[in-house]
Amino acid sequence: MGMATGIPATDQSDRAELISLWVDPAVRSRGVATALITAIARWAAGTGAATLGLSVMAGNVPARRTYERNGFTVSDEPGGLLSGRQRELVMLHDLGIGYCDGYV
Repeated sequence: MGMATGIPATDQSDRAELISLWVDPAVRSRGVATALITAIARWAAGTGAATLGLSVMAGNVPARRTYERNGFTVSDEPGGLLSGRQRELVMLHDLGIGYCDGYV
């Protein structure tokens, strides 16, 4: 139905990264993305990360809305440079209290 990967950020010890989130189009809008994001956020909080970051193409409005609904906000950090001199958007989510609750 879907997949996502979480990795420790290589440049910041208090951050983890959400990468490669994908949900099968047949099951979109059914909470799969939220479940995957929550699982990665709980994992990241359990490792001691304070922030979960991701990069998204600026024109990918459905993905941006999904991330915003799950607590991410667009950062001022420059994202990766794409072809055509556009940059990805960096979005961040403060993991604060809550994500470690029940984490095993």
